[in-house]
Amino acid sequence: MSITKEILQNAYKNAYDFKILKDYTEPKIYNAKGDLNKRWYIYYSFRNPITNKLERQTPVYVGINKYNTLRERKEAAKNLCIAIEKILKNGFNPYSDILENKNKHTIKESFDLVLEIKK
Repeated sequence: MSITKEILQNAYKNAYDFKILKDYTEPKIYNAKGDLNKRWYIYYSFRNPITNKLERQTPVYVGINKYNTLRERKEAAKNLCIAIEKILKNGFNPYSDILENKNKHTIKESFDLVLEIKK
């Protein structure tokens, strides 16, 4: 294999193998192209600690869709987006429950717990 081709292949492999990966994406506003009859929301992705891949989280609708004018709804969505970004920067992790409960139960205990919840 030529040296150039080998360098390019290594560069391509290394481009996706950063040691420092962002844990989340910047929150974004879904505004249904300005349609006030549709639901607006804020969405973002967060890195799953098990798969190490960014996974889209449940959208946040809180308080946006109660406004009936475009200006008010845009402002509410923008404020909510800023608030979510601050929470993420301050260390919020939607997978913290998974990390805390990981390896705390045996298989039998987990099975018994599932049966108890099902009852």
